[in-house]
Formats: sequence, structure tokens, C-alpha cells
Amino acid sequence: EGRVVNNLDYSISGVKYHVNYYDRKGDFMAEDNGSISKTLYPGEKYNFTFWSSNAKYPNTASLRLDFSDNMVLKIIKEQTYTGKEFQEYLKRQKTK
Repeated sequence: EGRVVNNLDYSISGVKYHVNYYDRKGDFMAEDNGSISKTLYPGEKYNFTFWSSNAKYPNTASLRLDFSDNMVLKIIKEQTYTGKEFQEYLKRQKTK
């Protein structure tokens, strides 16, 4: 079972997920993919179940989310920019 939580300040849609299954030794067994069929608004959660006929009794799974190029461009366009973002980023990197 998986859960996606939208922790962003804006809605997201067109999210795809990719699941890798692993056995008890940590060896790769199989992979699956799917998509979230609805728009997730800020703070909204989406629960889903994934299952693979290719992976018999996996021990663990890893989940990767993929956002469409159009969704990323939409998010970038909706942001307010001051022109100081890069300098602020560099300052944060120095403090790590």
C-alpha cells in the first residue's frame, strides 16, 4: 500500500508512480508503474494499493514519483520570483 501527500502550496495532477520490489536479501525482483487519477490539492492525501504478479512475496518496495513536464512548468510559472533566489540558495548551501 502506498500514500502520496501533497505538501506543496498548490495542486498537482498527472502524477505517475514507479514501484520496485525487492526480496529478503535486497535483490531486485520486479517493477510496476501506475498513475494517480485525480488532482491532489494542498494537504490532500491519496492512498493506493499496488500489487505485482511478477513479484512473489516481496519483502520491501521502493516508490518513485514522476511529474509531467507540463506540471513542472505550471508550478514554475505560478511562483513569485524576486531575483534573489540563487543567492539565497548559495547561502543555504554554505550553512550545511
